[in-house]
Amino acid sequence: MRVLFLFAKRFRFCTHHKAIPEAPDDDRDVTVEDAAMGFVHAEPGDGGDQETKLVKNLKWVAGKFGTKRLVLHYFSHLGEERLPAEEARALMQQAQARLTSAGYEVTVTPFGHFCDLSMNLPGDSMARVYKQF
Repeated sequence: MRVLFLFAKRFRFCTHHKAIPEAPDDDRDVTVEDAAMGFVHAEPGDGGDQETKLVKNLKWVAGKFGTKRLVLHYFSHLGEERLPAEEARALMQQAQARLTSAGYEVTVTPFGHFCDLSMNLPGDSMARVYKQF
């Protein structure tokens, strides 16, 4: 798993078009303030241990900025090998469920869609962290 962790003072996404034709329709335009974000790329073999590390690291970034708002965005462009779409979507849903049950407000961008993205990232070095596990 490869993840780009970001902290955004403001993050906006707007559904643009489907990347996976069979993805459910999901037209949204959402803005989230003061959010820790995970741009996630899952690879074959990723599962429970990597999901746990994703959740742990996202909580860590959120704690650095004193927020309970999180954004999960599946970003399959951080590596060449990719987990099959249904498995990747399930992984994101499991991470969302774990974070929600831990008291976080979790927004997940539409899986299987390209989105217009707008971000305001502060200059703090902890606002941009890349991890591979």
